[in-house]
Amino acid sequence: SAQFFHLLRRQVKRPIRKPLVVLTPKSLLRHPEVVSSLEELAQGRFQKVIPERVKGARKVLLTSGKVYYDLLQKRREVGAEDVALIRLELLYPFPEAELKEALGFYPRKTPVVFVQEEPVNQGAWWYLSARFCGEIYGHPFSVVARPESPSPAVGSSKVHREEQEALLEEAFK
Repeated sequence: SAQFFHLLRRQVKRPIRKPLVVLTPKSLLRHPEVVSSLEELAQGRFQKVIPERVKGARKVLLTSGKVYYDLLQKRREVGAEDVALIRLELLYPFPEAELKEALGFYPRKTPVVFVQEEPVNQGAWWYLSARFCGEIYGHPFSVVARPESPSPAVGSSKVHREEQEALLEEAFK
């Protein structure tokens, strides 16, 4: 993906070298939708937030990482074209201006729901919930995530698939 290429390029071009932590699963390496054109590679840049403008959206799903592609597929399956997907590609330093601009397209009371695969007591939700406390730039803010758990994985692929499907169903309610 051009996003990953531009992230690495940006890191190398910086005058001060700092560690870069990238959390991404191997499952996206051959995903058919994670492709970029030569133009995106040559002309593009790293985007901290990837917005989507859906006129008349009843809800905005804010997400980060691989679950975006699951949400995209589920949206097609259920025909929920009135639900917008916004990708948060950088968590720290927090891209406040970019996210504010992306959400500014939607009426202030349009609900924003952060969707994460991790249990609610793990993942990016802890960071975001502390930062926004139920409201994000005038929008009601909530989460769809797996139930609290001491472990990020359930240990059973069958249970994992069931939880993932329930998570996706909840996101589009």
